[in-house]
Amino acid sequence: MMGTQGQFAINERWNFGWDVLLQTDKNFSNTYNIAKYNSYVHQSSVYLTGLNDRNYFDVRAMHFEVQENTPNDNAAARSGQQPWVLPSLDYAYIPDTSVAGGQLSLNVNTRVIRREDLDETFFTPYFPRQARSACAVSKASPAVLPPRPSGNGALSPMMGWC
Repeated sequence: MMGTQGQFAINERWNFGWDVLLQTDKNFSNTYNIAKYNSYVHQSSVYLTGLNDRNYFDVRAMHFEVQENTPNDNAAARSGQQPWVLPSLDYAYIPDTSVAGGQLSLNVNTRVIRREDLDETFFTPYFPRQARSACAVSKASPAVLPPRPSGNGALSPMMGWC
């Protein structure tokens, strides 16, 4: 198990830092109650933050570790379902000058999330009333119908769906 935290003040406006937990046993630091790393869910992150007057910038990468006793091959295991957030970006800009007698602000927020294991889901197609009524003409004109999910998750023409 390795846990590390740090922060560097690059200058008076910018900070770079991290809080990272790495362990081979996914429940080690929780089992042995290691301070700062013993919570059931730990968020590891690396970040760069800037603050200047009323403007703010933050970009970070995050990973969530669930410390549990459940083996990974068990369907109830949650550790493999936790996301990586690569990157997370927050940006706020407020110009010093007024715009049309008021204050203009720009706020940007974005996240890219990646998970190795998805929750179990079931695909239930929804077809609006027009698609259902198209089934009446499907025998003569199958091209009228909306796409149908195939076994591999891709969409295929709905021949014989109705």
